[in-house]
Amino acid sequence: MRKFLGLTAAVSALFCFSACAPVTKSVSPAKAAPATEVRTAMRDIPVPTRPRDVVCADFDGDGFKDLAVPSKTGVATVLLHREKGEFRKSVYDTLVHNTSIAAADIDGDGDIDFVVLTEFRFGPIFLNDGKGKFTSYDPNIKVPSMSSYIQSADLNNNGLPDFAVISEAGLDVMLIYNRGNLHFETKELTVPLPDERKKSAEPGEEEDPEGRDGKGQKLKVEPEVSKKPAQEAGKPARRHGLTGIRHFAFTDLNGDGKIDMVFPITGGTKKLVTAINRGEGDFTFRFFDVPAEGPLTSVALLKRRNLELPVIAVSQTTPGKVFLFTNDGKGDLTLSGSFDTGENTLLRMTSADLDGDGNDDLIIMYGAPLPLDKRSPVQIWMQREDGVFSLKDQFRSNGYAAHVSFCEFSPSERAVVLSNMHEGTLSLEYIK
Repeated sequence: MRKFLGLTAAVSALFCFSACAPVTKSVSPAKAAPATEVRTAMRDIPVPTRPRDVVCADFDGDGFKDLAVPSKTGVATVLLHREKGEFRKSVYDTLVHNTSIAAADIDGDGDIDFVVLTEFRFGPIFLNDGKGKFTSYDPNIKVPSMSSYIQSADLNNNGLPDFAVISEAGLDVMLIYNRGNLHFETKELTVPLPDERKKSAEPGEEEDPEGRDGKGQKLKVEPEVSKKPAQEAGKPARRHGLTGIRHFAFTDLNGDGKIDMVFPITGGTKKLVTAINRGEGDFTFRFFDVPAEGPLTSVALLKRRNLELPVIAVSQTTPGKVFLFTNDGKGDLTLSGSFDTGENTLLRMTSADLDGDGNDDLIIMYGAPLPLDKRSPVQIWMQREDGVFSLKDQFRSNGYAAHVSFCEFSPSERAVVLSNMHEGTLSLEYIK
């Protein structure tokens, strides 16, 4: 078992976490008391090189959660949970390199399938036989260039999982509607930033989706695309650091029973955006200012026991900081607090109720300092019912992590899961 790295002076010099100095005063102060260990052990699982995203789902129906991992080497790895924390590994060809993954019952047969996303394509879809063995199906759907992240939700309440895809190349969102029998329809949206519209809007003002581009976009059946492999297509110039979307979350923001989207804009614009679902591909956008110094990159939903709706946490990359927004139930968001997390570049967050008090806690992953063979820092911040967060624990992945997730394999086996790009491993940090 790896020993817990306390907040000694030597560790502070290496890690440069927020506990190195007092947490700055903010709207809702956080406490950076000496961390207390909540972990038990870390183990590494070898996977193909350059793993990116991770999903946790019960693929074989045995009551234990499993893992699926996409890789930029053009394969997806399924890790079926076995007794005593062991995993049985299967590797599937995905045609081209992958950037993200989503798990859902895509064909409606009662078991969990998954789909991989590339920078240019949605798919292949991997259909489950119910026992954790998969057959690939290619829906042949193009997505915006440099697509980087996918999630699944039933966006039109027809009982089938739909998908949303975002691109690092700009403010494009593609919605992929599941019509059943592996038939899909798509709609492309472009987020209309207030300063790019003819008439400016105050933060929180809604924008008419039919007036976004003057074209009155409608749902369309995705046409056949060229059989030319996606990796041979001409790739656009990289636009990292410019205005774009790198992460989002699904939730019902206004209580109308429809799933909406919420995401931060990264780059020069510092806004939290909500996309309110009006049904069948119609979304209106609302914009909320975030008083950030640096770019925004990640979003997480946090349950709080005394609130009906989740708190929305938004991260600032450098220096690390988290902003908290509450929802009035009608889709209006209000900044309710913020806290500093340190100088390391904050890349991604996820949430889970780690201590069983009914309040979700925050797991934060940072970019490792150069060179890239360094290990990525991770912090665990515990949430109290009054909305105050305190630093509980901190550790490092056993590599340069690209994604963080939390998986409860069983009630007695829970772990923070980190995908280490350069090492080709998953680091599982088990939680008490």
